[in-house]
Amino acid sequence: MDPNQNQNIQTPPVQNPMGTPGGTIPPPPTTPIPSIQTPNNPIGKSNGKVILFIAVGILLLIVLGVIYFMATQLNNQNKTEDITPIPTQALPTSTPTPTPLSEKDIDTIDLGNPETDLKSIEDDVKQL
Repeated sequence: MDPNQNQNIQTPPVQNPMGTPGGTIPPPPTTPIPSIQTPNNPIGKSNGKVILFIAVGILLLIVLGVIYFMATQLNNQNKTEDITPIPTQALPTSTPTPTPLSEKDIDTIDLGNPETDLKSIEDDVKQL
């Protein structure tokens, strides 16, 4: 809405110059012209301030985020350069120690019949 629409401007009534005796036109009465005042719009100014405040806040958050990201990247690079691999050490394993068998134990081992095993192998070779 235009602020000038609500103002009433008073104009003096127009007089007919012919109707005055003597034929001279009297000067119109001087009335002060009301000055047009623009109303103070505090709502518009506060909106501008709020938008400016939000924009500065967002910009500040972005700058802080970039600084944090760069700082963490710099720390990660320093950590990877300082770490030297630890040489792997073989864990000691227990190896079983063979116990020598006595002659009595050797005689008791059942070997089965090796002749029959050899005969079955020879039969397979002949079939090829």
